[in-house]
Amino acid sequence: MSEPTTKASDALAKMREELRTPLTHILGCAHALQGHAEDLGQEVFLPELYKIQGAGKNLLELMDELLGSWATMDDVDLPRLRFEIRGALNHVVGYIEMLQERADELDQRSFLPDLEIMHGDCRQLVASAKPAVRTTPARPRALADLRTEAEKQAPQDIVAKAGTLLVVDDNAPSRNALGRELQRQGYRVVHASSGQAAMERVREETFDLVLLDTVMPGMSGYEMLQWLKADARLRDTPVIMISAMNETESVVRCLVIGADDFIAKPFDPVLLNVRIGAALERARWRQREKVYQKQLGEEKLVSERLLHSIVPKPIAERLREGEDVIADALPSVTILFADLVSFTETMAGMSPTEMVSALNEVFTAFDLLTEQHAVEKIRAFGSIYMAAGGLHSSPGDHANVMMDLALAMQREVISRRASLQRPMHLRIGMHTGPVVAGVIGLHKFSYDLWGDTVEIAGRMESYGEQDCIHVSAATYDLLHEHYRFEQRAVQIQGQGMMTTYLLTAKATVSRG
Repeated sequence: MSEPTTKASDALAKMREELRTPLTHILGCAHALQGHAEDLGQEVFLPELYKIQGAGKNLLELMDELLGSWATMDDVDLPRLRFEIRGALNHVVGYIEMLQERADELDQRSFLPDLEIMHGDCRQLVASAKPAVRTTPARPRALADLRTEAEKQAPQDIVAKAGTLLVVDDNAPSRNALGRELQRQGYRVVHASSGQAAMERVREETFDLVLLDTVMPGMSGYEMLQWLKADARLRDTPVIMISAMNETESVVRCLVIGADDFIAKPFDPVLLNVRIGAALERARWRQREKVYQKQLGEEKLVSERLLHSIVPKPIAERLREGEDVIADALPSVTILFADLVSFTETMAGMSPTEMVSALNEVFTAFDLLTEQHAVEKIRAFGSIYMAAGGLHSSPGDHANVMMDLALAMQREVISRRASLQRPMHLRIGMHTGPVVAGVIGLHKFSYDLWGDTVEIAGRMESYGEQDCIHVSAATYDLLHEHYRFEQRAVQIQGQGMMTTYLLTAKATVSRG
C-alpha cells in the first residue's frame, strides 16, 4: 500500500472515531437521562430525549453508510456528511437547551451535568465536521487538536476534584496508565486486576467512584456492575465503564445496568477529567437529595404529629387533601368535662413555673389516657379538660368508654394529690347527644364541637360535686346497667330543672 493511500486510510479512520465517539456518548447520556426522568416521574423531559436519541441513531446509521470500514477516501460524500451532521446537531443542541431551561424552571438540577456534557459533545462534533478530509498534508485538525487548543485557552475550566477512585482492569499497562493520569489530575487511586479483587476492595474501603473495565477474565465488568448495584450499601457509588469496544449495544447495556458513564479506550485526558467530575458531581447531588429527603421526611413527621395533636387523625387527612370547609353532624357523642377544682388556690405559694409544670403533668397524663381509650381530646382551657367519644374512629360504645376514662382520670388525680401533698380535686361532668363538629380558623385553626350537648355536658361538670362524676339522664340511660348512680334533681341555668345522676363511689358493677 502506498504512503498516500495509508495516510488517507488513517485520516478516514481518525475521522470515523472522532465523529462516532462523542455521538455515542450523547446517545448514552440521553438514554441515562431518560431512565432518570422516568424514575423521578418527570415525563415532561421525555419528548426531547426521544428526539435526541432518534436524531443520534439516524446520524450513526448515516456514518455507517458513508464512513463504513469498506469506504475509501474517494467513496466518502463529505459535503453530504457535514450537512447532515450540522443539521441534525443543530436540532439536538436546541433540544438540549430546552431541557436545560426546563430543568432550571422545575428545579430538577440533577439533569444539568449530563445536559452540559451532551452540549459540549455536540459542539465538538460540529467542530470536527467543519473541515474536509484531504489526502494532502494540510489535513483537517483532529478533534484531539481542538481539545488541546481548548485546554490551553481555558485551563481554569479543567479542575481536578479530590476523591478516591478504584480502577478495575485486568490489563496492567492500561490500568497503570489510567492510574497515572488520574493521579496527575489530583485523585487518589486504588488498583484491582479483577472483579474478585475489586469486590474485596469495596468491602474494605469506601470509594467515591469506580472505573470498571467491561471485559475481564472470571467476573466480567458487567457482572461486577450488577453486583455493585444489587448491594444496598454500594449501589449509589458512581461507576464509569471503560472498554476498547465502543459499540452502542455495549454502552446501552452498561447504562441499563446502572453505570453512570462509558469511556472508550484510548482515553482523552480532558474528556476523562470532565466525565469523572460530572459523575462525582451527580453523586454529590444524589447524596444531597437523600439528605434533603430525609430532612423533609423528618419535618413531615413533626408536622403530622403537631397536626394530630390539634385535630383527630381523620380530620388531619382531610385537611392534607385540601378540604376547605370541614363540618360534620354527629348523631351521638359522649362529651366529658373535667375541672381541677380551685386549682389556682390549691397551688397557692408555688412559682408560676411550678404551677404550670404541675398542670402540664396532669393534662399530659390525661392526654395519654385519651389515647389509651381511643377517644379524642378536644381542648384544654384554664384548669378544664374536654374530651369526646363517638367521633370518627372512636369506639361505638362511647358512653361506657368515656366512663372508664373518667374513672382513670380520678385515679390519676388521687395519685398526684399524694405526690404533691396538696388537696387536688377533680370534678367531672358527662352528657351524650348530637353535636356539630368542625375546623375553624386559618393560621391557628382548631377542631371543636357545638350544640346543646356541649353546653349540657359543661353544666354537668359545673353543677357536679368535688371528686364525683356527674352525668345527664341521656348518659345514665346508656350506663345504668353497668354502674350504680344516685339520682338528683338540679335547677340548671339555661335548662331548667333536670334529673341528673352522680356515680356512687363504691357501687360499680363489673361489666364482665
